[in-house]
Amino acid sequence: MQRNIQTEFENLCKIAEQYGFNVKVSGFIKFNGIVFQSKEIWVSSNLDLKTIHAFTHEIGHAKDFDKGSFNLEKYKSNYNYRLIKEAIAWWYGFFFCKHQGISTKGYFQHAYKMWKNYLKKNVLLPK
Repeated sequence: MQRNIQTEFENLCKIAEQYGFNVKVSGFIKFNGIVFQSKEIWVSSNLDLKTIHAFTHEIGHAKDFDKGSFNLEKYKSNYNYRLIKEAIAWWYGFFFCKHQGISTKGYFQHAYKMWKNYLKKNVLLPK
């Protein structure tokens, strides 16, 4: 069965909306991201499998936030908490892919590459 990345993207947008997040697409961003305060997920217009995988990761954050188990202030200030929340979001993302029939080829390699950036430096967000 041939993949239709646009359909996969549209189906994932519906999932993000179920968690109360609007999806914005931009050609000016290199990496996907989430803005909790405005409930937006930003996605690169370069829709390839890695972008889709990263998008499912951001939806994982949205799910965690929606169910009330995500503390934004703690995420910004507590390094260990942030590492855990990043791992959880990648874990949720994997299951979104599986549930939607999206290829998981290279998923864990990509997730690990992104996640280990947090291990290299004590990354905290400004308050």
